[in-house]
Amino acid sequence: MTKTKKLKTLKFVSKQLKRYSIFIRFLSFVICFLTKLNMNTRNIYKWLVLLSAVSLASCFWSNRVIEEFINSFSNVAEDDECDQPDSCDEMQVMLHLACIRVTSPERILLLLTWDSLSKSCAKTSNVVQHINETLTDCVPLPTTNLYMRLYRALIFFYGQMCGAAETKSKHLEKYHNCVTELRDDLIDCEGPADWFEKRSKTYVCRQFTEIINCNYVRAAMLCGVKPARLLRSFAAEVINKALLSKCPVSSTLPHVSNPMSDGGSRSFPHVSFAQVHIFLLAFMLQCFMQ
Repeated sequence: MTKTKKLKTLKFVSKQLKRYSIFIRFLSFVICFLTKLNMNTRNIYKWLVLLSAVSLASCFWSNRVIEEFINSFSNVAEDDECDQPDSCDEMQVMLHLACIRVTSPERILLLLTWDSLSKSCAKTSNVVQHINETLTDCVPLPTTNLYMRLYRALIFFYGQMCGAAETKSKHLEKYHNCVTELRDDLIDCEGPADWFEKRSKTYVCRQFTEIINCNYVRAAMLCGVKPARLLRSFAAEVINKALLSKCPVSSTLPHVSNPMSDGGSRSFPHVSFAQVHIFLLAFMLQCFMQ
């Protein structure tokens, strides 16, 4: 109940009690006055009848006061209940996230693998806007809620990759043609189901480290060491936003025996001029020997 409504209710009760108190005092005064007078029996009977009638009227009046008070208090309580917003519906948040298939922190990274990053950003913006509208005029969900954590990670992704500010993560755009081919690799690197919901920080952080290191190795083999470092760093930041407790990121990088040169891809493997020259000489030699 709001302070204003409480004050109005108290004023109403005080006013009615004051009226009732004045009436009781008046009735007491009349009784005392009659007691002191030496009145004959007939007059006393008349006064008793009159007082009985007044008392009866008083009962009806007091009942009306009580009834008015109860009705007033009920109306205030009902108004107060109407003012209380409902809790936000987490299922609505989940459905909006499902529009871009965000069911885990790793899935947010798959937004990088869309053919068009601008379309990915536009779709992400649309989802974020709808979730913002869903969370308006309702009691906010706790920050520990699963879908609120994914929502927080998605907002971070959008701010880093789609915002106007020039962020370190935006350098991944230079390697977008190669990153788009990492989709299957990133899916292979995903952790076990519901891994980020576990209570054990040791378990969660172990899975976290395995995921970002796997992303690094796959990206290094396909796109090169530099984009792999950028992806690992960005993946760590995004995933940490969705965790209950932040996991440390080791500065030690996994060993990659044969990384691709920066910006390479499966479709167009990097071949040096020397390799081409040797291949042509071998081909010509084979032709002469035939």
